[in-house]
Amino acid sequence: MLIGASSFIQQLYQAFFLINCTNLSELVRTGKLDFLLLLPVNTRFVVSLRQVDLGAFVNATFALATMAYALHMAHVTGEISALPNLLQIFGFFVLCIVGIVIHYSLMFLLASISFWTVRAQGIVWGYYNLFNIARMPDEAFRGAFKAIFTFAIPMLLVSNVPARVLVKPATSLKWSLLLLGMSVLCFAVSEWGWRASLRRYTCSVCGEMHSVGHPAPARKPTRPCFVIVAWERKRLSVLLGKFFVTLLRGWSGIFKRGSLLGFGGFSGIRAPPTDGNVGTAGF
Repeated sequence: MLIGASSFIQQLYQAFFLINCTNLSELVRTGKLDFLLLLPVNTRFVVSLRQVDLGAFVNATFALATMAYALHMAHVTGEISALPNLLQIFGFFVLCIVGIVIHYSLMFLLASISFWTVRAQGIVWGYYNLFNIARMPDEAFRGAFKAIFTFAIPMLLVSNVPARVLVKPATSLKWSLLLLGMSVLCFAVSEWGWRASLRRYTCSVCGEMHSVGHPAPARKPTRPCFVIVAWERKRLSVLLGKFFVTLLRGWSGIFKRGSLLGFGGFSGIRAPPTDGNVGTAGF
């Protein structure tokens, strides 16, 4: 049961956030983060959800199948008195989302170190390797190790608490509240680290700060920033495109109505005369 819950949370996290967190250092190193900062959406949202790993959803489905089999065998052997009801299943999925938020917050905080270093993939993948600890029951640990991986790096809470909701609902309320509180704390610390990292980020070409929330540069750059120039060119091209499309639509409407120089549209055929005589084609 615990292995299935841990694998399910890990695969969902991998589907949405793992690739994007590991690629943050490349965005900073290559200067591609400049373009993301100019988009009219939250930069962290764009950085975190740029790519999705569809294959991880298949692995998550197998993890759910493993959990279903484990629950069935536990019920058959008498380890649990009854199968989980709908409320317990709903609570399980909610706590899985809370656990994913904890993993995402901590890994994104580690990925933000790339603003200070050249590369941070090793640190991010090092945290990902700690996922194996989440597969172990929290009762197997004692002392400082359990305290560290419960409160400092809440690996033991992420998978143990959702699994406990399915098999031991009577004792899971306090652990669920602890997991929810740790997720809020981890996300707040991660957001603080992200904002502190952005304050250190400068444009990869002109060296000035262009991200939202930064004060105006103290000196005027010696050359125009290619990010700002590209953005203004893009806006100008969009406006010119809309202008020409509107102009062409207007002219096509005029030709269709046959009101240009008395011709009947593009065909050049005159309208029949009103006196009953047969008209001739005029080109």
